[in-house]
Amino acid sequence: MLSSAACGTMEWIYRADCAARLVEGASEVHEMVLAKAYAKEGDGFWAWG
Repeated sequence: MLSSAACGTMEWIYRADCAARLVEGASEVHEMVLAKAYAKEGDGFWAWG
């Protein structure tokens, strides 16, 4: 059986890993959205002004 300190540490590691996966997943989604927008707009995508 694990001590409460060990459980707290393991819980922290698990939560940090889950948060990292969420951030990584969001980056992949942003890349896909930007790639799709660029494919649709072409070079005009960069002329925001």
